[in-house]
Amino acid sequence: MMNQINSEHFDNFKSVAVALKITVDGLQDYVHSKLRSLHQSIYRKCSVGQCHDNCSRRYGHIFSQWCTTCQTWKKELHRLNRHRKHWENIKWNKLDTIDFPFSYEEACKVFVQDFSNRRQGLFEDLSALMSICRNLRHFNCVINDNIIGDILRTRNTYFAHNYALSLHAVEKAQCFNCLIVLFKIPEIACTQSSKTALNVLEEMKTSQNIPERILHKPNVQYTLAVIKDALNTTTNEQLEENTISNPYYDECFDNEHFRVKQFYK
Repeated sequence: MMNQINSEHFDNFKSVAVALKITVDGLQDYVHSKLRSLHQSIYRKCSVGQCHDNCSRRYGHIFSQWCTTCQTWKKELHRLNRHRKHWENIKWNKLDTIDFPFSYEEACKVFVQDFSNRRQGLFEDLSALMSICRNLRHFNCVINDNIIGDILRTRNTYFAHNYALSLHAVEKAQCFNCLIVLFKIPEIACTQSSKTALNVLEEMKTSQNIPERILHKPNVQYTLAVIKDALNTTTNEQLEENTISNPYYDECFDNEHFRVKQFYK
């Protein structure tokens, strides 16, 4: 018979899962506005024609073969990059430089670690957003490395690698405090999506259960359905091993494989 999860601790876990999704939603206005502005600025500098070969796909790291347009975009994006090691590890053959002039999402992939492994939009992925904030100068001067590191540790420790699906009240409070700090940064706090997220996070922090008005939101319902599916998924083989496991579940926050393990008596 399976050990029962403490209901209060499970509720805390669900609250943090929802809070991470709300954090992604809350960053949308700031991220899109900032990237759109940067993209337009680069576009004005790089109006040197249009690529017809998709140089990154065709030539990969043989940059001497790239057209003038793609080389110019690469040069301007490089100026915005913070970390040399990150830049040196970019898989250019997985990018479409032909789209750089028309898509700031495609262009900003150069600032996302392991972007080719993401299976959904970068702006819906918390770890991708944090990667942009860490590697792109214009973001990092607003969101410092300590805040980014705290958010990623929160997400990894208390959610993505929390196989017990259980959090104590003090751990839940720590998670919410970490996320709330982000939305009190003046440059972010002035956006509408940030204001909405901050109000919700502050309300959830002091609530034992997820407030009713928040539960009705489609993205919240989907998040909770993901957790329920992960908890309830079983296979005959896993039962024989006395384990409930969902080995490679594409969870809805940041595409990391989500494994749930509960052991039987």
